[in-house]
Amino acid sequence: MSQKSPYWRFPYSSTGNRKPRPTSWRLAVALLAWHAVASRVNGRGQVEGVCVGTGMGFDAAFYAYRPVHVMAAHGYGPVLWAGSEIIRLLQLQHPKLNDSAVQFYDEEVPTDQPIFNYDGRIRF
Repeated sequence: MSQKSPYWRFPYSSTGNRKPRPTSWRLAVALLAWHAVASRVNGRGQVEGVCVGTGMGFDAAFYAYRPVHVMAAHGYGPVLWAGSEIIRLLQLQHPKLNDSAVQFYDEEVPTDQPIFNYDGRIRF
């Protein structure tokens, strides 16, 4: 990771303690990724598009055309893990559509009006 765009930034809380918080654009990307993953879960709760288990192959073609099946159990764990992380993210951060962009706030924003700020304080 480059020094310019760290995965975690460490804002100071009101008590002076440093707490890790993912940057806002990464939260938006995580939600987009979750929507892509959740779209693969059918109405019966089965995860579609997961390839069946495989042995070891010695060329790319061996892996390129693997059969898929909804009973391939190794696809369920990552979906559940991703879903639990999204639930945790939405409990800690509050997404709000602001001028066609998703913004994340540390507290609930009780307005549907545009929010313009430059210092992290919520004003509307």
